[in-house]
Amino acid sequence: MDRFEVQLGPESSAILTLRLSADELAKSFETLLAKYQKEAQIKGFRKGKVPRNVLMQKYGEGIRHESMFDALEAAYKEIEPQIEPKPIYGSQPQLQNEKLEYNAEGMEFQLTYDVEPQFEVEKLEGFELSLPKTSVEEHDIVSQIERLQTQNAMFMDSEGPLTKDAHAWVDAWEIDAEGVKTQIEEDERMVVGSETGLYAFDGNILGMMVGETREFEKSYADDYRVAEFAGKTKKLEVKLNKMQIRELPELDDEFAQDINEDYKTLDDLKKAIRENMEKAVVQQTDMLTLTRFIDEIAKTVSFDIPKSLVRLNVEAQWNQMLQQYGFDKEMAAKMSAPKEGDEMFEEMATPLREQIRATFIRQKVVDAWEIKVSAEERDEHIKSYLKEGADLEEAKKELAQAQQLGRIMGEVEDKKLIAKIRELNTLSEGEALGFEEFMGLTA
Repeated sequence: MDRFEVQLGPESSAILTLRLSADELAKSFETLLAKYQKEAQIKGFRKGKVPRNVLMQKYGEGIRHESMFDALEAAYKEIEPQIEPKPIYGSQPQLQNEKLEYNAEGMEFQLTYDVEPQFEVEKLEGFELSLPKTSVEEHDIVSQIERLQTQNAMFMDSEGPLTKDAHAWVDAWEIDAEGVKTQIEEDERMVVGSETGLYAFDGNILGMMVGETREFEKSYADDYRVAEFAGKTKKLEVKLNKMQIRELPELDDEFAQDINEDYKTLDDLKKAIRENMEKAVVQQTDMLTLTRFIDEIAKTVSFDIPKSLVRLNVEAQWNQMLQQYGFDKEMAAKMSAPKEGDEMFEEMATPLREQIRATFIRQKVVDAWEIKVSAEERDEHIKSYLKEGADLEEAKKELAQAQQLGRIMGEVEDKKLIAKIRELNTLSEGEALGFEEFMGLTA
C-alpha cells in the first residue's frame, strides 16, 4: 500500500491520506519518551532519573498521543515535495479524523487542504469584444485644472458669512425639553456641507458670522445613520468661533510652475494634462480589453473558489481598510476581521471571489499561450518610467527593495497578453462615453 495518496475533493479541495508504519510510530514514541525522561521532575526522583515504568504509569497515554502527532508532522514534511496537487498559498492541511486512537501497529490519517481550481479553457479565440470609446475634450482638461486649483487653494480667515466648503470651528449644545443644555462640541472643526459630524448640523449654520450664536431644530430621517437619532428632532445651539474660506490661486504661468517646475506656462500644463489623459485612455482601453475577454471565458468555465483564498483576501482587505481609517497596529489587532457566516464577510467576499476567479482564468490563458517575459523586456519596461539620464540598475535595485519587480513583470505580461487577445479576437467600437464615465468603468 502506498505511503500516501491524494484525491480531489469538493470546492477546490484535496484529501491527503497519509499512512504511518509501526516502526515510525515506535521511533517517535521512544524519542519523545527519552526527552521526557531527561526533563521530568517527579516527587521522590531526581531530575532525569525517573524510571521508565513510573513515567509511563503517570503520563504514558499523553506521551503516546503527542508522539503520534510528532510522527505525523515528520512524515508530512518528508512527503510534502511529492504532493500533487499542492496546497494553495494560505491553505494549511487540516486533520479530518474525527477520533484518533493510538495504534502501535500503524495508523492512517486524512488531511484536507485547498488547491488551485481544476478546470480547462477550451476556447481562447474568436470572441466578439465590444469596447466603449471616448476622447479627451477641452472641458475635461478644464475640469482637471479646476481640481488642481482646488487642491492648491489657501484657506484664509474670514468674519463671514459662512458658506459651503468653508472650514468652521464651533461650540455646540443639545437642549432638552426642560431647556437644559448639554455641550456636544467644543471648538470642533468641520467642513461646511460635508454632513459628516454625528449631529450633521453644518447645513443649518450657513450664513452665520464669526461670534454669532444660532438656535434651531434639526430633524433626522427615519434611516439616519445614527440609529438613536433616526426619526427624531433635536433642538441645538451653535456658536461660530472661527471660519476660513478657500482662496483659489490664479490660473496663470506661475500656477503652472507651482504644479511642476518643468512647466513654464499654463499652456505647458494644459498640454501635459491632455497627454496624460490620452495615455490614461489607452491604459483603460487595454484594461477593458483584458477584462471583457476574461468575462467571455468565464461564461464557458465553471469552478469553485478555494475558501482559504477568499478568507485570506477578506482579511487583507479588512486590514487595509483599518489602516486607511487611521487605526494603529494596537487598535487594529483588537478588531478581528469578519468571519465566514457574518453578513459583512459575505458583502466583502462576493466581489473578491470574482476577482480571484478572473486571476485564475488569466493565468490559464497565459499558460496556454506560453507567454513569457524576459529580463530584457522587463528592463525596457522599467526604462519607460525613467526620466532621461536615470540609472537603470539603480532603479532595478530600488524596485527590488520595494518588492515591485513582480508587479513590473506582470505589467509586461499583460501587454503581451492584450496584444495576443487583439490578434485572435474581434474588437469593435461600442457606445461613446464621456472621459470621466469611461475612466470609471471596471468591466
